[in-house]
Amino acid sequence: MTFPPPTSSAADGDTARRALAAELSALHAAAGHPSLRVVANGSFVSHDTVHRVLRCETVPRWASLAAVVRALDGDPEHFRQLWEQAAAPGRGDPLRDTATAQSARRSRSASPFVSLPVAHGAASSRGAPSFLYQLQSSDVDQLMAVGTTRLAPAGSVLYREGSTTEVVTLLLEGIVKMESVARNGMSVLLGVRQAGDIIGEIDRRPHPASAQTVTAARMLIVGGSAFRRFLEGNTHAALTLMQVLSDRIRESDRRRIEYGSMSVRGRLARLLVELSQRYGTSDFRGSVVIGLPLTQSEIASLIGASPVSTARALQELREAGLVETGRRSIRILDLAALDWDAERRT
Repeated sequence: MTFPPPTSSAADGDTARRALAAELSALHAAAGHPSLRVVANGSFVSHDTVHRVLRCETVPRWASLAAVVRALDGDPEHFRQLWEQAAAPGRGDPLRDTATAQSARRSRSASPFVSLPVAHGAASSRGAPSFLYQLQSSDVDQLMAVGTTRLAPAGSVLYREGSTTEVVTLLLEGIVKMESVARNGMSVLLGVRQAGDIIGEIDRRPHPASAQTVTAARMLIVGGSAFRRFLEGNTHAALTLMQVLSDRIRESDRRRIEYGSMSVRGRLARLLVELSQRYGTSDFRGSVVIGLPLTQSEIASLIGASPVSTARALQELREAGLVETGRRSIRILDLAALDWDAERRT
C-alpha cells in the first residue's frame, strides 16, 4: 500500500520542528552538554521533560521548552519564534490563543486598565507549568464560556483573608500576591501568583490569605459550583488541578527544609535566582532585572527571615558585586555567580 506524500503544511511543520531540534542541540552543546539532572534542577521541570524537550521528536509545550532554554542560558524570544513555526495549527498556546481572542471580543471599548501581554508558558512555583497552561484549548474554551472576564489595576484587593466568596479566579494576565496577617499583626507574604495560576475557593470556606494585584491584571472569574461541574466532567483538568496543588505543598515543604538548612544569605540568593528565572528580563548591560516590585519586608517573608537579617544579607550580596538594588527593584549582575553562592551556602 502506498501513502500520499505529506501535505505542504505538514512537511513545513516537520522541517520547522527539525530546525527547532537543531537549535536546541546547538544550545545544549554551547552550554557544555550539562546532564539532564543539571538542566532539570536549573529549569525546575522533570528529567523526563528535559529529555523530551532536547530530543524534540515532537513539538514540546512552550512552558517546558522555555524553562529548558532559560536553564541553558538561551534566548526565549528566539526559540519562541522557532516554536511557533514548528507548532501545528491548533497546537499553539491554548491560553494565549483562546483567552486573547475572547478577551479582545469582550473589550472592544477603551479601558482605563493597563493591558499586559498574556504570559507565554507561565510557570508557578519553581517554574512548574501553571494550571491553565496544562489544559487543552477546548478546556479553556469551556471555562471562558462559564466565566466572566474582569480587569483590575495594580493594588486592587481581590479578596481579604477570612472572607468567604465561592468563586475561582484564573489569572489570564498580571501578577497577584498572597498575604496573611500574623498574630503579632505583621503582614506576611505567602507567595506570588502569575498568568495561568488559579486562586480562590470552590466552596464557602474562609480564604486563608488575602489576594492583591501587584500589576494590572486580567482575570477569569468562575463560580464555585460551575467550576465543580467543569471538574466533574473533565478528568484531565481535575488531575491537573491535583498536581498543581501537590506542587504547591511540595514547594512549601522545600521552603521549610531550606529555612532549617541554609543561611539567610543562601535563602535570599536562591530566591533571587528563582525570581530572575520567572520574572527577569535582560537589560542593555547584560544584567537581569527582576520585574516584580517587592519590599524588603515581603522578601523577608518569602525566605522566612527577619527584615533586619534580610537587609544584612542583601547588603552582603551588593558588596560581593552580585546584585544592585533600587526602590522596589533588584538587578542581578551575575546570575551564575549568584546561583553558585546559593549552592555553597547549603
